[in-house]
Amino acid sequence: MIINVVITLSCATVGAVMAKKMKLPLPFFLGSILGAACYNLITGSAYLWPEIKTFVQIISGAFLGGRFTKNDIRDIKKNMLPILLLLSMFTLNTLLCGGLVHFLASTDYLTGFFGCIPGGLSEITIQASYTNADLVAVTMMQLCRQIFSLIVLPSFLLRKYKKNEYINKDESLGNKSDNRSFVITLLIASIAGYVGKASGLAAGTLLFSMIAVMLYNFKTEKAYIPMLFKEGCKIFTGAIIGCSITWLALKNIVNFIVPIIIILTSYTLLMTVYSKICVKMNWMDSITSKFAAIPAGVSDMALIASELNVDLSRIAVIQVMRLLYVSAIMPMLVQWLASIL
Repeated sequence: MIINVVITLSCATVGAVMAKKMKLPLPFFLGSILGAACYNLITGSAYLWPEIKTFVQIISGAFLGGRFTKNDIRDIKKNMLPILLLLSMFTLNTLLCGGLVHFLASTDYLTGFFGCIPGGLSEITIQASYTNADLVAVTMMQLCRQIFSLIVLPSFLLRKYKKNEYINKDESLGNKSDNRSFVITLLIASIAGYVGKASGLAAGTLLFSMIAVMLYNFKTEKAYIPMLFKEGCKIFTGAIIGCSITWLALKNIVNFIVPIIIILTSYTLLMTVYSKICVKMNWMDSITSKFAAIPAGVSDMALIASELNVDLSRIAVIQVMRLLYVSAIMPMLVQWLASIL
């Protein structure tokens, strides 16, 4: 058993390193999936301890919670209406697209809903692994949405709005701290995460660790999780997913081609409609609102958008609220809804 765990993690790590050297998108995640999947397809022996899922959720919650400061709360109040509109649109889009995936791919509602949640790839897939959802299908839909959101949509916007080019050196997403702050943050997140796990709530581990670290950061502004840990969690998550990839699962991929096209189209339309509403209501300019509505990483969107003359702080606040909502609240919502359908 231990040997299988070591080999699985080794294959996932090698895959991640190779993907990084090959400059593939989302290298730590995609590479670790491929590495662990290859081992599982060849031997059928890929395995990881269940506790690794808990660890990944604790780190993810701590990373999300550590992004919030008192200044962010003030910014949230200023942007409450556009935030509520975007979260409502994301919720409606997830439910509609999830229902379409259910009918078109002949899968269960839970798989369809989880595949359409516009959250972090690691956070959503690791939470889906605790349910009866088809993890391979969820990962495939989430991965396509993430790549599309990170590469296709930003590239299109950069080409369209390049005439407004302006380098905005905003360092607000950076975080420098010491080992003591990291240990305290990890300890707080771990205790809260295990309390959340014991509560039996869906996503309780992530939700409790996130709230605990958020409160700690409000008081001290010293919450800190090294980026190395987040990248490591991507490898763990990729390995967990790779363990679930079998030959039978791969044969079923063709059933999700049309649903994936529908998902990508829906988020493109959502971004466009949201931007038009924001401009009409004088909440934001067109390019700022579009970058705020792209369902990708907070720091990724801020870094890409920094090449244009946009309101980076507003993009960051809206993106963080989107990520918190879809990572902590929506999984519970879709599980409840799937249980009554």
